[in-house]
Amino acid sequence: ILRSRMEAPKAAIARLFARYGRHSLAAFAVQEDKHHLLVAGGEGLLSYAVRGSVALACGDPLVAEPRFEQAAEDFVQLCARNSWTSCFYEAAEDRLESYQRLGMRSLKIAEEAVLDLKEFSLSGNKRANLRAMVNKVQKTGMQVKRYDRARVQDPDVDEQLEQISSEWLAEKRLGE
Repeated sequence: ILRSRMEAPKAAIARLFARYGRHSLAAFAVQEDKHHLLVAGGEGLLSYAVRGSVALACGDPLVAEPRFEQAAEDFVQLCARNSWTSCFYEAAEDRLESYQRLGMRSLKIAEEAVLDLKEFSLSGNKRANLRAMVNKVQKTGMQVKRYDRARVQDPDVDEQLEQISSEWLAEKRLGE
């Protein structure tokens, strides 16, 4: 994992994330283990990592819709200048035509599940199995609590998360 790879000013990254960071990958895009490229005349942000000769963008550029194609093109041109193959991971389906105009192809790997938590309910026949699992877990005394490391750090929780991550990675034989 590369550290301190903030080519764009931190203030610009924070501003563009706050304004355009609506996609689920946006939180990963602003982490310091990525390269950060200001695109579309500085009005957008694109985060990426390079592995071998592939530059992998972390989701779509964070930019206003009218500047989206310019932002994506800026990344494709950067990749061409560096002899990298450009790739957008988890590109939004409604933007595929824009990517195709840039000469890119798409490969559908999966679909992202998005739930409206304000409307979500465990009631009804469709949710009976899920409701039964939730009740079973609650009977064990298990609780789910949000852990926001940015606000308050807990070394014990961090240690447990590292252990779980290490075990999972070893079992899957994957890198971070």
